[in-house]
Amino acid sequence: MPSWSKDPSGGARMINARVETLTDKPAFAKPLAVRRCLVPADGYYEWRRLGLPPGAKATAKAPRQPYWIHRDGEPVLFAGLYEFWRDRTKAGDDPARWLVSTTVITTAASAPMAHVHDRMPVALPPTAWDAWLDPAVGAEQAAGLLDDPLAEFALRPVTDLVSSVRNNGPSLLDEDPEPIG
Repeated sequence: MPSWSKDPSGGARMINARVETLTDKPAFAKPLAVRRCLVPADGYYEWRRLGLPPGAKATAKAPRQPYWIHRDGEPVLFAGLYEFWRDRTKAGDDPARWLVSTTVITTAASAPMAHVHDRMPVALPPTAWDAWLDPAVGAEQAAGLLDDPLAEFALRPVTDLVSSVRNNGPSLLDEDPEPIG
């Protein structure tokens, strides 16, 4: 959420920051220069859009196959940015006055991933972590660290149970025995 926002309603739309526009978008240019972070993850989900079955109405919703995308048990650190937003309607000593938000930087999908989705998070290699977090590294040099992300991930089709936040647990990572595509 940009520090200059009047209210937090627009923050959810900024969950991802495109690497191609980081320096151009006011919401991301300042954090790129001074508020970079690493977002640890075991992996992430993505949904592959499939074609409509033969004979389906043109207005039908295309099926989607969810995938668990990971590094075979290795944790991954995504390039991220963070920002502080102050709620000016709350008292100066109210701890709820401050909201800290994070965005994950995305890039065009690598060749092995492109059939699932056209974008992917920028996973930084360990050799880039220190420089990414170093406040002495300027925005332009930091942006250069995003040019060579980790590109090899394992793909596992999973069931559509992952499509609802009501579902939780390690079984969500189980392979779909009958993937649809």
